[in-house]
Amino acid sequence: MFEIDIAQFSLLLAAFCIWLLVVINNGFRSLYTLYYFLNLTIFLGPVLYYKIGFIAYYTVVSNDSMSEYMYIGITIAVLNIIFVKTLGKSSASLFSKAIQELGRVFKPNRLINNYFLAVVVVCLAYIVIYFKSLPLYKLVLTGEIGERLDLTGSIPLYITVSSIFMIVVPSAFFYFKETSTNKVVIFLLFVFSLIALTAGGNKGIVSFFILFYLLIYVKKLGVLKPLLGGIAVIFIYAVSKGRTTLDTESINYLIESPFRRLFATQGVGFIGRIKMVTENKFNLQSDYNIKQQLYSEMYNMPLGTGSGPTHFLGDIYVGYGTLMMWLAYVIFLLVLIPLIYSADKFLLRRKHSFILWNIFIFIFLFNMSDISIANMLRSSIIITNLFIVYKLSKVKLN
Repeated sequence: MFEIDIAQFSLLLAAFCIWLLVVINNGFRSLYTLYYFLNLTIFLGPVLYYKIGFIAYYTVVSNDSMSEYMYIGITIAVLNIIFVKTLGKSSASLFSKAIQELGRVFKPNRLINNYFLAVVVVCLAYIVIYFKSLPLYKLVLTGEIGERLDLTGSIPLYITVSSIFMIVVPSAFFYFKETSTNKVVIFLLFVFSLIALTAGGNKGIVSFFILFYLLIYVKKLGVLKPLLGGIAVIFIYAVSKGRTTLDTESINYLIESPFRRLFATQGVGFIGRIKMVTENKFNLQSDYNIKQQLYSEMYNMPLGTGSGPTHFLGDIYVGYGTLMMWLAYVIFLLVLIPLIYSADKFLLRRKHSFILWNIFIFIFLFNMSDISIANMLRSSIIITNLFIVYKLSKVKLN
């Protein structure tokens, strides 16, 4: 087993606490808060997970890899503090200007209504047609969860459709929440968004969907509403994992497993990459990519049976080294910080919540996974979705 250096842990915790003060100072109810929380789950979460005493994935963690990982986390926090203080009020980038233009032009109309309704209908039809391939179907019949959809290959166009589930379906919900007075329709769209996000295979995004909703729509969070939101997330997680009885084993599982999935799995993927690089275990010429090789090492499974994603910097670290990793991150921050500032300044109003969701998903993708063809596809869907809304907003109707 490995040990966590107290001095490094203290520095890491202090860096994230100072960063949190910057977040609060800038306004806690913002897109930047969600961005901070994503970084916390990747670069602080695993350390807290292991400090509590949990031991999952310990085979891909060593003293040296944990030490280097914590230094990376400290640097991430410091760089973000510096960049938000120097670029936090800049809105001159191309992406920022595009967001400002969309916010200025956007105007709800029946063409946008029809566009989102068409997407929802198509997605609903897709789920109905392939319902027997969904994990929930097997759960109802057998009491056991099925295999992950990305491993079974039982649903065609999985990556494309799951991307639409993740991006456009919640966009439709947030759009109609602001433009429709029919509470039944809004509630049904909310439920369908949860179903679509879960069916899309990424259960973690459900947590952030609820957190996003709370930050945008709930004026006074208090204790009850976040608590109910947390219970909803745990319930969805339990059902998706086949835990339908409330016994001691299930309770213990629901204490450790959600914490591990939210605060450890993705971050440990980064630690595991560092360890495997140190031990020269990656084969960059292999037919199996970095995250597949990491998964095999992390879960002691055959190659090709799954993948272990992490922050996009993880694969750059493996393929190109530390210097290129930090260069890529500086470029990333130069684009991202002005983009988030523009979104918070010009769009942080309820009528723009569906646009904010698209920007959040872009941030989510590159904080929680690698630069891949799948993420390029998802990014293109984000751009296409916003471009369609932009063009439809400019159409003059009689």
